[in-house]
Amino acid sequence: MTYAFLILALSCNAAANILMKLAAPAYVDGLREWITQPWLLLKNGYLVSAIIFFITALGLYSYVLSKMNLSIAYPIMTSLGFMIVISYSMIFLDEKFFWWQWIGALLIVIGVVLLSQSSAS
Repeated sequence: MTYAFLILALSCNAAANILMKLAAPAYVDGLREWITQPWLLLKNGYLVSAIIFFITALGLYSYVLSKMNLSIAYPIMTSLGFMIVISYSMIFLDEKFFWWQWIGALLIVIGVVLLSQSSAS
């Protein structure tokens, strides 16, 4: 059950980061207005959704950390979230990802697998 919450937490965190990317142009362009009228940020659905996903991820991840070693949870959280964001960015945001970046991502995943195996022994 703890791993299920970890997967939910990392998915929410990845979604929040993607939503922040989608929200950024609107609130960066309106920087002057939202500094003087911060409630205008609530009109940005992507930003509001990102905040909700960040808060949800925080709650889920806090629960996970109460049940699991940080040395296992954190690498899984960051690396799998990283892979979700990379995949989304390439498919939906048309961001380029070069072969050396794929090698780096693969090494990260291999490292996480090794870390979680050595901690389980």
